[in-house]
Amino acid sequence: MILIKSLLLKLLSNKTNFMTFRIIFSLCLLMASIQFQADAQDKVPIKFGHVTPADFDLSKLTVDTSGGGVIIAQTCYASFVGNDHGGLDISYEYKNRILITAANGVGLANVEVPLSISGEQMGGIKATTYNLENGNVVATKLNSSAIFEDKKTRNVMVKKFTLPEVKAGSIIEYSYNITSSFLFHIRPWEFQGRYPREWSEFEVDIPEYYQYVTFAQGYLPFFIKTESYSRNSYVLHDPEMITVSGNTTDKRWVMKDVPAVKEEKFITTIDNYISKIEFQLSGYKYPNSPYHDVMGSWATAAVELLKEDDFGDGINSNNGWLTDEMKNITAGATNDLDKARKIYYYVRDNIKSTGARTWWIDDNKSLHTIFKNKSGSVGEINLLLVAMLRHEGIAADPVILSTRDNGDPQPFYPLTSKYNYLICKTDVDTMRIFLDATQPYLGFGRLPGYCYNGPARIIDNNATPIAFLTDRLKDEKTTSVMLFSDSVVSGKWSGTIESNLGYLESEKVRARIADKGLETYKKDEQLLSEDFAFSNIDVKKLKDSEFPLEVDCDVAVTPGDTGADVIYFSPILKNWYKENPLKSAERKFPVEMPSLTDDTYSLYMDVPAGYTVDELPKSARVTLNDDALFEYYITKDDANINMKVHLQFFKATFSPEEYQDLRGFFDYIVKKNSEQIVFKKKK
Repeated sequence: MILIKSLLLKLLSNKTNFMTFRIIFSLCLLMASIQFQADAQDKVPIKFGHVTPADFDLSKLTVDTSGGGVIIAQTCYASFVGNDHGGLDISYEYKNRILITAANGVGLANVEVPLSISGEQMGGIKATTYNLENGNVVATKLNSSAIFEDKKTRNVMVKKFTLPEVKAGSIIEYSYNITSSFLFHIRPWEFQGRYPREWSEFEVDIPEYYQYVTFAQGYLPFFIKTESYSRNSYVLHDPEMITVSGNTTDKRWVMKDVPAVKEEKFITTIDNYISKIEFQLSGYKYPNSPYHDVMGSWATAAVELLKEDDFGDGINSNNGWLTDEMKNITAGATNDLDKARKIYYYVRDNIKSTGARTWWIDDNKSLHTIFKNKSGSVGEINLLLVAMLRHEGIAADPVILSTRDNGDPQPFYPLTSKYNYLICKTDVDTMRIFLDATQPYLGFGRLPGYCYNGPARIIDNNATPIAFLTDRLKDEKTTSVMLFSDSVVSGKWSGTIESNLGYLESEKVRARIADKGLETYKKDEQLLSEDFAFSNIDVKKLKDSEFPLEVDCDVAVTPGDTGADVIYFSPILKNWYKENPLKSAERKFPVEMPSLTDDTYSLYMDVPAGYTVDELPKSARVTLNDDALFEYYITKDDANINMKVHLQFFKATFSPEEYQDLRGFFDYIVKKNSEQIVFKKKK
């Protein structure tokens, strides 16, 4: 625009001849057109509340429409406003337009907005459904009586409504406002989700009094990312009206043509990789006042937590009420390790978990009431475990972490809201042991697989950092199959399968049996295939939770027509890598396996009487750089076949750049495991 103005000034000068006039005037028109197009591209591409027949045309969309719905545009504008308490609140204005492209997308009409009961209010709800009928746009508005509230927890309420008359082909629009007194967090914004988005925009005006740290994640670039400055006034009431002014930073982020994200195999949670931004207050400074550091450090945060009634106060107290109880619980223990085991198993077997994943004690509760009521959340039970160990003079501390499905924590800042789980750390006889007494299938010194999600914090005076990494967790499994030819019916085998499961798989099986029962588990296993049948399933070490399970069974195999001239036999009986777990042709985020793998499958079988081996798979050995190994060895003689297949991963996490090689590695394994042995009848 500055250049256009200078050209116009030259245009108006007396020294400009006619030819120069035409050139300069044309340049002005061209540059004005370019500037107008740039300004237009910077704005939301639709006008909310104005829907035309052309807006229903799917061919105009630039994103995938096969998922049932497309978010045409979603915006949020956040600003600070004065309140009636002499301070500032944050006001959010949300607007959404969505096109329902198929029947499986009508669920987008169900809107739920979580709110804090104590500090957030929602209002200004407007929602309309637009349908195209005989070439005309018909609008149906949401009735205010269809707006409901649902209290989820003592702190969270959900506002819900469902737009009317929604079907495949509908356009829905809704908007609402939220006023929040919580300045510690600006509400996060997700540019990406389960449905594609043509336009996603977040804008916030931040007064100079507040400093926020911004966390951005995701692999998509911003279409627009700007920052500008202005001066605003804020009207405060407490009880008199006061007007204050200050410089304001306006930040704006826009993403365009955003693809949907889908759950895939080997991922902690898809929420770790969607494009989004989050905000955390780091400090504030009001006029004529010193700067206040809000975020602080992990060390100061841990010290404060250890003073809190709902966290550290209970474990730091004398807890004299435990004295008589502990005499019975630790009876017969000869050393601290024995004591720790007895305490752990008492808590695990007697204090039932509600299933709530927390790291604190709820209001109006104490460790005494949790012990007395024999029930508590994850945080309450494991804090009780810490207190009981300390009562007996055994060093113990709480550890907070974020489970795999909760997402990555922020390890460098003390953002405790990013953590959702608590375990116990104890030091006994020079050993450091981590305990979780909330799961009945876990043994002493074992943690659930979902706890292995990287950074965690021991809440001691130093907030000692620690990491639970899947690369340090190995699941070893062996499966041994022995098949003996039926002496009466040729082409039929019977035998045994012995499986020594890894601990992580054992954990899942134990949980499944605890939920459904042992007999149901056996019945499910018996129905795995039409070509073979399991019987006499025996699950060993089920109650010995410190060790992996052993699962043995008898098996009968009939691969096809018995007595046929040719018998085709698949030597991999169970579902041992017969399908590639990596389905997508490409992947923008890491492959995150739950552990290292060391899996061995072996087979000994008889060649059926009256047959010879006509075709046998070839032995092979394949490596994936230095990260994985697949070995397939098979031999035969006139009477027997021996096979051993071994798969080993030396690391658990693979980058997006390694995805194609990893997918090809699995493809090779699947193809190799599908090869058959061919038996041909002797002549």
